[in-house]
Amino acid sequence: MITDNGNFILDCSFKSIGEPERLEGILTLMPGVLSCGLFCAFVEKSVVVVGGDDGCRELRL
Repeated sequence: MITDNGNFILDCSFKSIGEPERLEGILTLMPGVLSCGLFCAFVEKSVVVVGGDDGCRELRL
């Protein structure tokens, strides 16, 4: 996918991320990478809503 500004968006899937802070650091230091979707700095302030067949539940991290 290409954004309105001509940037590429890559969607990657990982089985498990053992050290998300390290991965985020590696990704954001790569030339041309503007951002990644890990947002490790916001973990203490995060709320995740998980939806399923039986409704939704809220996880506070």
